[in-house]
Amino acid sequence: MQIHEIFTEAFQEVEKSNLPEEFRLKAFEKAIDLISSQNYSHSAHPPSGTSKSLPALIEDSESSEISQIANRLGLSSQIIEEIYYIDDDELKIIIGTGSLDSSTAGATKELALLLAGGRQLSGIEEWTSANDIRDVCDYFGKYDQPNFAKTIKSMEDIFSLMGNGQKRQVKLKRPGIERLKELIKDIANIES
Repeated sequence: MQIHEIFTEAFQEVEKSNLPEEFRLKAFEKAIDLISSQNYSHSAHPPSGTSKSLPALIEDSESSEISQIANRLGLSSQIIEEIYYIDDDELKIIIGTGSLDSSTAGATKELALLLAGGRQLSGIEEWTSANDIRDVCDYFGKYDQPNFAKTIKSMEDIFSLMGNGQKRQVKLKRPGIERLKELIKDIANIES
């Protein structure tokens, strides 16, 4: 198969899949890989051992942590990538401190929500350690040692809390998911 034929077939497969615009470039790349490596075409069945359709293979490729957060929040991956990135299988928050609340307690709450929400919605973990939240707050210059535990405890409306002191962990509740979505939209300057 010639290169132009591979590109044409990949383009046609992506068009037929009716994927949202944000997934089309990735889908096109995956379609090229699939067609060129397996010589897959419209008139032939996928080679033995390949039982999935092109759209199913494309969907599987979109299961990264960023895509999972985007899907759970109903936002595009591009928006989520303005807030997070993955480095060695670790979710990092990449916003500027100017995006955070000006008060230390408010910024601590936002960072706690961003960290725990991102990790939990991406499937990285079910519970997030308060120590990890403390480290992120410290990194952003928003760690208020005397009030940190009190600030985290005050978030019981959006977090389930488990343990005390150094062993405190938080888990996002349903209202926290909606609050996280609104926070991300606010940071990314997206109208509701």
